Amino acid sequence: MRQLAIIMAAIAFCMGPSAAADLAVSPGQWSIAYTASQGGYCAFVWDSGLGQKVEFRKGFKSIAWIISDAAWNLPQASQGKIGIVAHNATWQVTAKALTPTSVMLSDADTARGILSGAMSGSADIELDFPGTEPNWIVPISRIYPMHSAFGQCLSQLGKSDPEKPGGGSLAPF
Repeated sequence: MRQLAIIMAAIAFCMGPSAAADLAVSPGQWSIAYTASQGGYCAFVWDSGLGQKVEFRKGFKSIAWIISDAAWNLPQASQGKIGIVAHNATWQVTAKALTPTSVMLSDADTARGILSGAMSGSADIELDFPGTEPNWIVPISRIYPMHSAFGQCLSQLGKSDPEKPGGGSLAPF
């Protein structure tokens, strides 16, 4: 079943973004989706099944890391530090409320590093929240088997650079 989902997603990716607004592969708690909106991005989403989610959004030139919990009720414009504990490093990253149930981590380099490490088989990470939220274990070690499907999604991004119009003449400036 898992191989069928990956094959179907690969075929859909080859058809291009006009084939569908969202294309997805989901063999377990992790899912990969190409979304054509907002300039196009590949989303890697972990859904705990208990309302907790972690999402990496990789655009052509950007990356975002969004953490959400359906049980949260965050005040607008609130922010705080979230600890990220990996096998051999610890970071304190500023998180800003996006919605009452989600925050975006502000350190794109850390997000890029964690996602890159996950693609090569890194160990799970722990999110350490400063408030009353218990720590989460995010199973990034389970991403590695999906790295080829994520690579296909990223190649879809490279097919249409949103900053370069499809005009007939070329100009360096």
